[in-house]
Amino acid sequence: MRFFALAVALLALTFTAEAGFKHLHDFEVGKQPSEIFFFGGYYHVFCIGQDLDYNGTYDEGDEYPSWWKIPVHQGSMKAEKVMDLPMGGVQFNTRHAFDATDGIVYISVAAGVVALDLENAVVKDYNVYAGSTSSLSLNSAHLFMTVPPAEFGNPSTVKVIDRSSKETLFEVPAGLNMMAVLPYQVGAELGFIALNNGNYTDNNSNVMIYKLDHKGASTTVASIDTIAVGNTGNHMNIYDGKLYVTNNMSHDVNVIDLASKEIIQTIGTETEGFSGPRQSKVHGNTLFVTTYNSDLRTFDLSTGDLLETYELSVLVKVLILLMI
Repeated sequence: MRFFALAVALLALTFTAEAGFKHLHDFEVGKQPSEIFFFGGYYHVFCIGQDLDYNGTYDEGDEYPSWWKIPVHQGSMKAEKVMDLPMGGVQFNTRHAFDATDGIVYISVAAGVVALDLENAVVKDYNVYAGSTSSLSLNSAHLFMTVPPAEFGNPSTVKVIDRSSKETLFEVPAGLNMMAVLPYQVGAELGFIALNNGNYTDNNSNVMIYKLDHKGASTTVASIDTIAVGNTGNHMNIYDGKLYVTNNMSHDVNVIDLASKEIIQTIGTETEGFSGPRQSKVHGNTLFVTTYNSDLRTFDLSTGDLLETYELSVLVKVLILLMI
């Protein structure tokens, strides 16, 4: 299951206009590859590693989180480790923030947030933010962060900082067990969205859509729309003015119109039990869904019908799938 988030992220980079898949290569990287970004002729792969006893320290049998790079169409295309990352700090949901223009990736580690320079394969800034965070996202000069509560069971917080000055612009409460935060823009409307898992395995996941009254440094939240999405909301992304929320234990993807703030479609993934969906991406009129059932599924967005199921390896590898 740790492989699948990577497969979807890679598909977002390699889509072309035609249909069908071709398996080109497998690459050995670290344990639990979770995200991948393309920059400067390389796929940059980030792995969670393995902490067998969950104590946050490196013991025998553990593996550090790690950063790898794979050259695209250069020689043998062999995966190369760039560096190990701090033990115990890289979160399972692993939502890094990627600046595709400058090739900077912001990641949450044990001490806070650091910035990695993909082109030069170095740590650009060790001190972006000090404190516990998990999911990160970017909107121009602003870095959005999910901040867990000091005590378990309390609401999480969304904090927004300026990337240059590192000053906090504002912070607002969100929901229980927040999984991700994502900025959005629909027309002239600006805001951000928090995906809250709620109590684990309960049917109380939701998204909170924060509309902003944008006034530079004095920006405030103008309104909040809270929409129930199902059980174990795990992932969200935006495409063409719509929010796609993947719910693991509800076994579906809810489509929310960001203009009306309403669910306009629910697509069942035809999974069951603990083999539900992990993440989803949209390309054209096709919804791509990775699952904990060792497969990738495609759905017709017009009808919600299942189109194809592609069986994927469950080995800890990067599987490159290219549209041909």
